[in-house]
Amino acid sequence: MAQIIEEEGGRIPGIPETSIASSLPQHLADPSGMRSRLDKHGIQFGINYIGEVLGNPSGGIKQSAHYSGLLEVTVEADMEKMFGWKGLTLHCPDKSVRERPNLPIQILSSAS
Repeated sequence: MAQIIEEEGGRIPGIPETSIASSLPQHLADPSGMRSRLDKHGIQFGINYIGEVLGNPSGGIKQSAHYSGLLEVTVEADMEKMFGWKGLTLHCPDKSVRERPNLPIQILSSAS
């Protein structure tokens, strides 16, 4: 499991140190205390989204753009906290790619 921030000095349990949520106000990082409650039962989750736009704004035969996105959702379950099984952690990642195929990139150039 990712190293977890301990609840000291206003830090929220259940948020990995590498998470941007560790620098957010509590009402944004832990809505309704959900992350803290899940962490007490051994469950942590993370959501990450990356969106990219590539394009040819000028030159070439045709100007166009292409969008691609990656949604990543992870859930980690500490089986020791949940069922008393020492040393067992279940890590469930899921990735989903989003693309706009109707926006192909045109990088050919025309000779003038």
